[in-house]
Amino acid sequence: MLRRLFREEKGFTLIELLIVMVILGILALVAIPRFIDMRTEAQAASCRATQQSLRTAIELYQYYNTLDSNTFKTPANTLDGWNGALTQSYNYDNRTVGPFLRSAAKCPGGGSITIDTNLGVSCTEHK
Repeated sequence: MLRRLFREEKGFTLIELLIVMVILGILALVAIPRFIDMRTEAQAASCRATQQSLRTAIELYQYYNTLDSNTFKTPANTLDGWNGALTQSYNYDNRTVGPFLRSAAKCPGGGSITIDTNLGVSCTEHK
């Protein structure tokens, strides 16, 4: 009897394993929705950054357009028109100006970017 009390047991009991599995399940239930929210928040932040970059590039282009409307012609008021105008370099006053954007602007979430008549930029989420 005494031998049985002091005997070293190896491994885990079934109850200990079940308790650990329940705890891991609870942690997963709490963590997974947070990761999904993080992805949505990251896409929204990336969309806001894209919008602001496009706004800034349009403002720079408009500035140069007021200086020389022959070189910096106002593009078609579409995303493709502005992407074409903002991603190329121009020769102005014996120097190279631009590109105002490194690559064409696109919505990171797969939605669409629109430029209104007042040159406001908005991004619609793809559902």
